[in-house]
Amino acid sequence: MVRQSIIFSFIILLTLSCSTTKKFPVSDVVPAANIKAKISTDDSSNTKVKITAIHLANPERLSPSKKLYVVWIITENDLLKNLGKIVQDNDSKISVTFNTPFEIKEIFITAENDGNVNKPGKTMITSKKL
Repeated sequence: MVRQSIIFSFIILLTLSCSTTKKFPVSDVVPAANIKAKISTDDSSNTKVKITAIHLANPERLSPSKKLYVVWIITENDLLKNLGKIVQDNDSKISVTFNTPFEIKEIFITAENDGNVNKPGKTMITSKKL
């Protein structure tokens, strides 16, 4: 009985801890940035995306200047979705987490002046197919 409990607990732990980390390619716009996305599933079967960026330049320093970064996804049905914004306040490391009910085919980040846009602007920072 104890052995079955241990095995069951181990299986639950493995299931809850399943995640994958994807490293984005070096950006032509902000080449010093090291950006990663950790993809996992929460208790409600939603996709959880944690973006971590180290040395991501303040978007006001870009040319042309922008106000923030926006994280986008392309879903399994090829829908384009704005996950949310990353506001860079000159910290050397930023982490933001988003939840979505969609399965993700691709994640990309753009620099924008407004976080509530429905389509990405021209300033592509980086992208990663999953």
